[in-house]
Amino acid sequence: MPKSIDELPSNNNHHTQNQSIIDILDGYHQIFNETGSVNITLQWIPSNATNISYSLIDGEIERYSGEIAINTTTSTSYQIPIYHHIISPCLCILLIDIGTDNGQYDENRIIIEASNNAGNSGWMVVPSKEINKIITTNLDVQNSVSIPSDVGSILIKSSIISETKYEDYCNDGILKQQSVDVLNLTSVVTDYSDNNITNGQLNFQFELGSFDDGWVSIFYQIGNDTEWSNSIACIHAKLDLLPPVISINSPTEIDEKIGLLIIDGSSSYDPNWGRDELQYIWSYQNLDDPYSTPISVIGNDNGIFTFDASNSGNFRFNLTLIDGASHSTSQSIAVKISNIRPQANIRIESVPVEDGEIIRLTNQQSWAVDAKYSTDTQNDIDNLTYTWFVDGNPIMTGRDRVLTRPSNENIMHELTLMVEDDDGAVDWITVTIGIVGTPSDPNDTDFSSKIIAGISVIVLVITIIAFFTMTTKNSQAPNIRRWTTNKTDESTDSRTED
Repeated sequence: MPKSIDELPSNNNHHTQNQSIIDILDGYHQIFNETGSVNITLQWIPSNATNISYSLIDGEIERYSGEIAINTTTSTSYQIPIYHHIISPCLCILLIDIGTDNGQYDENRIIIEASNNAGNSGWMVVPSKEINKIITTNLDVQNSVSIPSDVGSILIKSSIISETKYEDYCNDGILKQQSVDVLNLTSVVTDYSDNNITNGQLNFQFELGSFDDGWVSIFYQIGNDTEWSNSIACIHAKLDLLPPVISINSPTEIDEKIGLLIIDGSSSYDPNWGRDELQYIWSYQNLDDPYSTPISVIGNDNGIFTFDASNSGNFRFNLTLIDGASHSTSQSIAVKISNIRPQANIRIESVPVEDGEIIRLTNQQSWAVDAKYSTDTQNDIDNLTYTWFVDGNPIMTGRDRVLTRPSNENIMHELTLMVEDDDGAVDWITVTIGIVGTPSDPNDTDFSSKIIAGISVIVLVITIIAFFTMTTKNSQAPNIRRWTTNKTDESTDSRTED
C-alpha cells in the first residue's frame, strides 16, 4: 500500500512541474480500436484525497467525464474507461486529476487515439502535466506526443511571449482557437528524433533567462517540414526567477523592560508576486554567550517577529525569506538590549535617609532597616539582591532586616546597602550612624559643643601659659642701686674753690 502523507495544499500554484501522484501504466499515447481502459496506479495517497476525476476532450468539446472514489485502505490501482463508440474517431486528450477536499490536483494529460482501423497516427503534442509556475531559466517539459509512424525527424516550433497579467489562453494544455495569432509571433524550430520519444512522451526545454518575472505564455507545435499538428500546445504560467527582497524595521538599541522587542519584516516582498506566498524563518543568538547557538523559529505570515525584551544582552537576529518558488534571501541585524542599573535606597525605622547622611539612632538594642524604596526596571525589581554592610563588613542580606546595636558604642559606624540585579549591575548607599546618649552620639549641638569646647580649652590653656611665663620673667629683674645726691657738701666745696 502507498504511504499516506499530509494533505495537499489547497492552492496548486505551489506546484511547478513534473510532480505526479499518478503513474500511467501504458504510456501517454494510447490507441484504442474498441472500448477499453487506461490503467493507472497511485504512487502515494494524500490524506485528503477523495476521488479520481477524468474527462475526455475532443478539440474544445468534452465527450464525457466521471469520478472514481479512492479507497485509501484497499486499492492503489484504478481503471479509467475509454468508450470507443462514443469518441471514435478522434485524437483526443484524457485529463486525469486527483480530487481533494479543496479541489483538483495533479492534472495528467494522455493522448487517446480512437479509430475504426489501424490507420496511421496524426501529429499532436500537449504538456503531460499542468504547469502553473516556472522557477528556473531552463524549463524542462514532458509532453505527450502522437506522431505518424513513418517519420524519423521531428520538429518543434515554439514561441514565447511575456505578459503583465494572467490571460486565459490555454484550455487543458491546448491554445484556444483564435485567442492568439501565432503566425505573427517569432518562433524557434528545434529538431528532434523519434528515438527521443519514450513511453509516449517527448522531453524538451525552453530557455527563459531573457524574460523578466511575470506571466509567460509558451506556444508550440509538432510536425515536420511539410505538416504540423492541428492543435497548438499551450503553457501559461508564472515566471518567478528573482529572490524576494527583505526589508527589516527594528531599533538597534533599547533598554530592557517587561514587554517585547518588535522586529518588523512586513515590508519584505517578492519583486513581482507580492507577499502572499512568502515564508518567514527567523533565528536569534545571544552574542554575549560564547556557548549560544542560533535558535530558529518559523514566523507568522504577517512578517512580525517579537522577542522578550526583559533579557539584556547583544543579540543578532536573522530573517530568511522564502518565496513560492523556493528562492530565498537572508539578512541579519544586531540589537542591544541595555540593562538599567538599580537605585539603592535605605529606610531606618521607616524614615528614608540619603547617601552620606549622619543619622542619630535612638538608644535601643536594634532598629528596623529596609530597602523598600530601592528601584529598578519592572523586569528586574523582583529579582534584586540586597546586602548590608557595617564598616565595610557584610552582616546580612534581604530587603527588610533588623540592624543589631554595634558592640562598640564609642565611635560612629558606617551602614551600607548594596543592591544588585540579575545582570550583575549594582548601586550603593552609605550613611553614618551613632547612638543617642553614647560617645557615638552625633547630636549636632552636643557634638559641635564638644569640639568647640575642646578648642576653647586648648586656646585658654595656651593663653594662661603665655601669661604666666610673662609674669615670671618680670619678677626676676636685676636690683639697680639708687642714685643719691648730697646737695649741701657740693655747694660748700664749690664756694671754697672759688
